[in-house]
Amino acid sequence: MSKIKTWMPVYIGDYLADTMRLTTLQHGAYFLLMMEYWRQGPLPADMDELAAIARADRKTWDKAIWPTLKRFFSTEDDGLLHQKRADKELAHAQSVSNKRRDAVQQRRDRSNAKDIQNDNKSSTNVDTKVGDLNIQNANKEGDTCASCASVSPSPSHSSLRSEDPSLRSGPEAEARTIGEAENSLDARTQLFTDGTQRIRHMTGLPERNVRALIGRWLKLGGDDAACVLDVIRQASDLRPAEPQAWCEAAVRHRASGAKPKSRQQLAAETWANVPDIEGV
Repeated sequence: MSKIKTWMPVYIGDYLADTMRLTTLQHGAYFLLMMEYWRQGPLPADMDELAAIARADRKTWDKAIWPTLKRFFSTEDDGLLHQKRADKELAHAQSVSNKRRDAVQQRRDRSNAKDIQNDNKSSTNVDTKVGDLNIQNANKEGDTCASCASVSPSPSHSSLRSEDPSLRSGPEAEARTIGEAENSLDARTQLFTDGTQRIRHMTGLPERNVRALIGRWLKLGGDDAACVLDVIRQASDLRPAEPQAWCEAAVRHRASGAKPKSRQQLAAETWANVPDIEGV
């Protein structure tokens, strides 16, 4: 049985050539039968049902309609009335529909493959740039710290220095700055690996969309990768109804300087929709 279709092909020349001797009543009945055929497939070989489809009473159907129209149909092995041209057009329409569906699926598959390739390329470029920055930093003149090989320069380098006046200069300050830079790089790397996977698992979004979200949250959180990563991990544990909105609200609240609640406190609360993040 074919699916309901929004249009039915009518070849006027062929139709008129085959139906020149039909009366107006017979034309109407035949056309109603063919529309039912197009929507539902071969017709039942039951005169009461056929008369009902043609909107005719049984007496008129038996005397004035069916004796003429029956030559257009044949009873096949399935016990139903078939019309040769209608079967051919239905098969053609189904073939066209299948080809269009397959073409759409192929375009989607190619698009998804391209997205994955671009995401992998972006990740490779980021890893390469980080490695180059590490090597440059390790080769700086006068840098003898053994851990410098993993340090990446940061535009906000001065913000990593301690507010303690005694640590603002000298070897002690330099060692502290290098250590904080290492921690920042490690948190950022984890954010774009572990954090990305967690958000994708919670939302089902493609990787490039998730990376864009994380980038926005980093800006909201003052580029504090550790803070954003902790928010994402909390969301992964608590499974709020709207993880994107929850994470963004939590990052904003953290950026305001409010003291975060413990995970036990958060878990004890009920998150029905987007949570009230006061104190997150």
